[in-house]
Amino acid sequence: METQASRASKRSLREAIGKLKLKLEFAQTRGGSFAGTARLFYYAGLKPPLVTRGVLAFAPERILRIPFAASENEVWEVCVRDNQLDLVTLTEFFSPRAFITDEFPDIEPKIIYDIGANIGVASLFFAAKYPRAKIYGFEPLPSNYEICSMNYRNLNQAQAFPWAIGSSSCTATFEFSASDNRGGRLATPVTGNSQSPNQRIIVEVISLADLIQAKKFDPPDFLKIDVEGAELEVLNGVGNNIGAIKAIHLETHGPELRAQCLSWLRGNGFSVVGEREDMPGYGSVWCRRS
Repeated sequence: METQASRASKRSLREAIGKLKLKLEFAQTRGGSFAGTARLFYYAGLKPPLVTRGVLAFAPERILRIPFAASENEVWEVCVRDNQLDLVTLTEFFSPRAFITDEFPDIEPKIIYDIGANIGVASLFFAAKYPRAKIYGFEPLPSNYEICSMNYRNLNQAQAFPWAIGSSSCTATFEFSASDNRGGRLATPVTGNSQSPNQRIIVEVISLADLIQAKKFDPPDFLKIDVEGAELEVLNGVGNNIGAIKAIHLETHGPELRAQCLSWLRGNGFSVVGEREDMPGYGSVWCRRS
């Protein structure tokens, strides 16, 4: 008779095989060549479970340059760190079965602001989805900005800047964890006493209003905001430019903050067209101007 432990083991094996099949499908779709497919499948699919089992180890200081099919006719060189997290993000956006791709609006934006650009994966996705759009990316964490700038070399109409975006222009403390280089956050009353980041740097903060009025940036018609708890600060810095924005995709980081952001969005003429919550208050909101 089959034991409960045996059934659990078989279930675990089926799940592992299923995940590998999805990663292989991703690699075959985006590898660009046999060698590119093999390289992408190794780093995205094979290496993580081998690291978990202690057979291999990640080398986070190493930058991987991976051939990546943006379309049938264009292959990029995408840069990621050998840390699993960067490749997870790449898979989340570009896997054929990625749910996150359904969260972005069916509009054709001309100007996109990628606020909290990290290493530029979302911007790469936007460039593939909206090829005529001009993209501005903002990423204040130096280690992320370095790789983001490398990835922006694939794009003809994109620029990256090492700034945080907030409610007003100033310098401020930026908190992050050395063990999780996906990003960080501005120290605000909402985030300053929550989880304990172990590193802090001073960064330049610019409001969206000052980007447009003082620095003469093109006003955005689409905002993507993923700033680890400072999302309301970004929204409060929009100023009189709200009328130019047609759609917003917002990552939220806490129940109270999510409620405040939803109130801001609805109070400024946006209709929420979709929401996702991975846990209470944490997830995505995407909306369009009513």
